[in-house]
Amino acid sequence: MADDKEYDDYWLKAVKLFTGYEAPARHTLFDQIVGNAGIKQMKVEITKQKSVKTIDATDFDWLSENAGWHINNTDFVIPFYTNDDGTVHYYKARFTLLGFKSEDGAYRGEVVGGEGKSKYGKELEDGHFKPSDNGTTWNTFDLTSYSYGTGNALKALVENENGTLGFSWGGKPPIPLDKGVRLGSFDMAADAFDRVAKFFWDSNATMTEWQEKVGRDENDAWKGQAAGVFWNLIHELGRRYGHYADDMEAIGGVSKQGKALRQAGQDLKTQAEKLVSQWELWNESYGNPLRHLVDLLSEIAIQTWDRNLTQVDADYQYSYSPYGGGGYWDYSTTSDFTQVAWDSGKYRPQRYYGDMKELETWKKVADQAIADWEADVKEYLIDPAEEALKDLATAWGSSHFDLGSIRTKGDKGIEEHFQEDKAYKEKKDAEDKAAKDKAAAEKKYEDDKKAAEKKYEDDKKAAEDKAAKEKAAAEKKYEEDKKEAEDKAAKEKEEADKKYAVEKAAAEKKEKEAEEKAAAKEKEQEEKQKAAEEKAAQKEKEAEQKQAEKEKEAEQKQAEAEQKQAEKEKEAEQKQAEKEKEAEQKQAEAEKKQEQIRQEQEQKQAEKEKEAEQKQAEQQAKQDHIRQEQEAKQEEQRKQAEQKQAEAQAKQDEAQKQAHAFQVQQVNQQKAEQEKRDKLQAKKEAEAEAKQEQQQKEAEQKQAEAEKKQEQIRQEQEQKQAEKEKEAEQKQAEAEKKQEQIRQEQEQKQEQQQKKAEEKQAEAQAKQEQIRHEQEQKQEQQQKEAEQKQAEAEKKQEQIRHEQEQKQEQQQKEAEQKQAEAEKKQE
Repeated sequence: MADDKEYDDYWLKAVKLFTGYEAPARHTLFDQIVGNAGIKQMKVEITKQKSVKTIDATDFDWLSENAGWHINNTDFVIPFYTNDDGTVHYYKARFTLLGFKSEDGAYRGEVVGGEGKSKYGKELEDGHFKPSDNGTTWNTFDLTSYSYGTGNALKALVENENGTLGFSWGGKPPIPLDKGVRLGSFDMAADAFDRVAKFFWDSNATMTEWQEKVGRDENDAWKGQAAGVFWNLIHELGRRYGHYADDMEAIGGVSKQGKALRQAGQDLKTQAEKLVSQWELWNESYGNPLRHLVDLLSEIAIQTWDRNLTQVDADYQYSYSPYGGGGYWDYSTTSDFTQVAWDSGKYRPQRYYGDMKELETWKKVADQAIADWEADVKEYLIDPAEEALKDLATAWGSSHFDLGSIRTKGDKGIEEHFQEDKAYKEKKDAEDKAAKDKAAAEKKYEDDKKAAEKKYEDDKKAAEDKAAKEKAAAEKKYEEDKKEAEDKAAKEKEEADKKYAVEKAAAEKKEKEAEEKAAAKEKEQEEKQKAAEEKAAQKEKEAEQKQAEKEKEAEQKQAEAEQKQAEKEKEAEQKQAEKEKEAEQKQAEAEKKQEQIRQEQEQKQAEKEKEAEQKQAEQQAKQDHIRQEQEAKQEEQRKQAEQKQAEAQAKQDEAQKQAHAFQVQQVNQQKAEQEKRDKLQAKKEAEAEAKQEQQQKEAEQKQAEAEKKQEQIRQEQEQKQAEKEKEAEQKQAEAEKKQEQIRQEQEQKQEQQQKKAEEKQAEAQAKQEQIRHEQEQKQEQQQKEAEQKQAEAEKKQEQIRHEQEQKQEQQQKEAEQKQAEAEKKQE
């Protein structure tokens, strides 16, 4: 069964959000539907039959008569053979399904689940279910609540006027009113907003008419008087009602909030209707998990017919006796035989479950059926529910579902307006006087400003002329100093290069002398190595010569032992020949008597065979008659099979027709999705154009920044020129330091080469010592092996001698026993 952690159950989330109905979690649905051996949704009984019953491979009615749905007092039966070390046995697997099932296919029809009970327990006794006081109980209510309660809650939301308010399924308590959902409530709330918006709209029109009568602008003579108070009251009410009407966008009696709420209700209904359609499709074909179990058992039954039941041969073996003919049936399996339960992967990948006589095999089948059911749940319910939740979240998002805000702008009382009017009059008088004073001050300021600007321009021009002269003089001096510094740096560089070349030649000469010295030392080491290898070869040659002498000595001892053994064997053979000669003489006498008895028995046997041949001819005639009847029956069965095949083909054609209709529906759905994607693409292109305009503005801004950066770069270049001159001096110092480092590295390299040559010499000496030690060990090991082989050869010779004596005694004993039996038989 699929793990709930693999994906969230968006179906349960959507149903709870849309309707308020809560169903049990999917991973708990089958915990109370368990038969024997922990097998879910069924009890399994495997019984070994008393005798083997072969089938006719051409009798296709055999499957429906002996296996399949509702037979042998149970729900499903699969017979099968086993081959246990060459012996064929016949079994039947009987399945009793646990769950909600009907007479027409075990998976159709909507039901309310509940508790079921069987008089048989979960334990097996001698291959059969054991009666129990408690029996086997199971409960399918949670499963049906998930499969059918959820879908009916969605249908109630879409179809019922009150939605899921008070909705109940399967006898459970109804959904509380505070958790139920009614689509009509969106319209009720929208109508309320529309009525409020209409009141503000109508009231605003009335206030506008009154404002026209008292005037749009307040007469200054009214301010601070009763007339001013009345004027403020009319305009304050008009302003407030106007703001309310604007916030609610009250046009034609329909408010902004009302439109948003109606659209939200329609969006919820649209997604709920999609899920209802998906649920009805799933419910009709995939809702009952027993449908998947029956499909699997049917597929396994078909494969069992092809690869098990029709792959057993039965041969009648005849046996003869002095008292009459007889025989028995001998059963054997073909090379294509299998006793493994498997399905051919007609709808999903091919799977193998195990030996059909093991309960664990059928537990895997049951688990796979649940996994197949859950796969369909994910495809038909969970994935569409996830999409519906996303679409609803988008529709209800702030960019689509916006109720706006209805605010009170300005909240002044009549008294406050009166005081403001008085303050306004006093303030206006003061402002008029201040305005005159300000105009005079501004005129004086403008005159002073013009004079200051003229003086600033004159001073600025004089300063720029002075700066230009100083800059020209500075640039001329900079060029002269720069040329002098470059000449000096070139001269110093030339002197440094000459000095580096002299020192490099001296270092290379010194390195060459060191290499020649190392080569001479290495040649001396090679000569010493060669002498050591020749010495080791000489020692190895002496060791091999010594080993050859030892092996020759061992071979001589072996030859002496073999000669001694040959003499013993020759002596034993001579004694054996004498005993055999004596035994042969006795055997000849016994055989003479046996021949006489055999002739008498052959005469009697010839008479019995003649009688048996006559009976065999009669039996063969009878077999030919049976065979002819079987062939006629097979021909009739073949014709019936062809007729059934034609009927099956017609059913298959009808199924293909239905599949084609489903494919057309899928194509239409894909077309609608494509149109949706085209609209989304157009929106993305508009966003891209807006983004391009933004990028154009950013490019212009970057251009301005680039010009500013150019000026900064020019200043930085002047600074870098000064830094380069400083770096030239620093590089000269580093070159001198590098020459000293090279000299030190040459001396260090010579010392390392000398050390390496000495280490190589030491390793060569150690290797020579190791080779000598290994040669000595090898010689000792060979000596031990030679002595061990000699001991084993002597032991083997002694064993052979002992076995020869035992064999001779056994032969003598058998000869004497045969002689005694022959004498006893003659008597």
